[in-house]
Amino acid sequence: MKTANPNNEASRYVDNSDNNTTKINRVFKAFLSGWRGHRFNAEKELHDHCLHSTVSTIEKKYHITIQRKRVTVSGYQGNPTSVKIYWIDKKDRDYFLRKSELGN
Repeated sequence: MKTANPNNEASRYVDNSDNNTTKINRVFKAFLSGWRGHRFNAEKELHDHCLHSTVSTIEKKYHITIQRKRVTVSGYQGNPTSVKIYWIDKKDRDYFLRKSELGN
């Protein structure tokens, strides 16, 4: 599984009209760089405590679909817990980046 890379080339296409260090922009840059993850990854790698809420905001703000799939991972004391993995499909990332380059 890829981890977030906030210095990725894709990050320069993110709308930074608001503070570019916000959680929303940080997580969106990670998705644009190919990051896939669930709430526990997001907590550790992106310092996002409420990934589901951030995903919803990104979808509304940037008009992009974030894919999701329910999986079971090891939780507290190794017990299985159900979470959703989130990601942006490559074709959607490419489309968004092309659209951003054109200024649309």
